[in-house]
Amino acid sequence: MKPALLLCVLLVACRPPEAHVQQTKGSMDASQQLNDQLLAYFSGPDFRAFDAQEIFGPDIQDTHSLGYVTALSRETVQERVAEIIDPFVEDQVWADDYGQLHGSFVFKGMPNRRFGLGISLMGNKQETFKNHPELLKGYQTSIVYVQPYEWEPQQ
Repeated sequence: MKPALLLCVLLVACRPPEAHVQQTKGSMDASQQLNDQLLAYFSGPDFRAFDAQEIFGPDIQDTHSLGYVTALSRETVQERVAEIIDPFVEDQVWADDYGQLHGSFVFKGMPNRRFGLGISLMGNKQETFKNHPELLKGYQTSIVYVQPYEWEPQQ
């Protein structure tokens, strides 16, 4: 009887972790992989980084938001970003408000893991960038990227 009990304990101890544990690790890896791919794209020669907290103020404090400008069109940036994020997200719902395409995206298999993107026309950003006129010259699109975070539903 003791060998059978020992065998049961060994079988239970040696089985792989539950599927949800594997999914969480995989999703976290996916989150990092997506973040790396977006940062690589936005760090390319077509983009210039700016301090999003300085430009947009306290509304985005502690959100891990990054800002970029580019001479590329809003549509070109959105198309490339859509290609990058597509394998990682549940779906892509982009809103178009006052010249800004934006969305909050949910990672596949992790409903509380999210990130955000806003891709705006610079033509209506004179007031926003008034203290940084160098960002208005030669650029037609601004991007705000909110890096992956844990979303906690309000109760």
